[in-house]
Amino acid sequence: MKELIKFLELHLPEMVAVVGSGGKTSFMFGLARTMERQGAKVITTTTTKIFVPSPDQSPAIILSSELGVLLAKVQTALENHGHVTMALSQNTDNKLIGLPPELVDHIYAEVDADLVLVEADGAKGLPLKGPGPGEPVIPAEAGLVVPMVGLGGLGRPMGEDTVFRPERFAKLTGLASGELITAESIAAVMFHRHGLCRDVPERARIIPFLNQADLVDAETAEAAARVVYEAAPPTVERVVWGSLQNPGAGFRAWPKE
Repeated sequence: MKELIKFLELHLPEMVAVVGSGGKTSFMFGLARTMERQGAKVITTTTTKIFVPSPDQSPAIILSSELGVLLAKVQTALENHGHVTMALSQNTDNKLIGLPPELVDHIYAEVDADLVLVEADGAKGLPLKGPGPGEPVIPAEAGLVVPMVGLGGLGRPMGEDTVFRPERFAKLTGLASGELITAESIAAVMFHRHGLCRDVPERARIIPFLNQADLVDAETAEAAARVVYEAAPPTVERVVWGSLQNPGAGFRAWPKE
């Protein structure tokens, strides 16, 4: 994870929004744990829904719909634990109900935190997704947006087994149901005006992350990163790939540095 953090070039204090599919929650809590161990004060949250984190993922969870209560409890929890997850409430499906993006922005401005990590959409655990209307939900103060995909879907048929909302994926990429998912279709869903990078704040940096690189061969992963980079707007400095499940294999970036 430290190698991945190097490629992200965090500018603390900073808010990072992660969008897309293929391991967003693992990315968010893994990054939070690593940064907290380095002495940073970290807040994790969502603007949609996430499963209630385990104690290993987050040592403290604060729930409240009242801004004053949330601010006070989050600040106290940060002083005691260094990392806290905040949300409005918890539902009967063991999920945390996220905060409106404006509230995340307000807390970021008021609380003494080094890093705020926001999961800004959902994907039902699948490697790829087609963003729905109104997705992602990115707070205006996000300084870095990380659009993620899972390379486990690359080369497999496009459908409900590989893509959350396959009909939206098809509309944005032109790929028909059952056709093999290509690096070009991944790039298309990432950078389409209604894709994963929709409504990214104007000043925010964008660093795509291709997860699940251990599920394809090294040449395929690098080629996919190159295709995504070549399709990206000029504001994208690099595309990173690697595996959160197998971090020992290392993380790499295109263009090569």
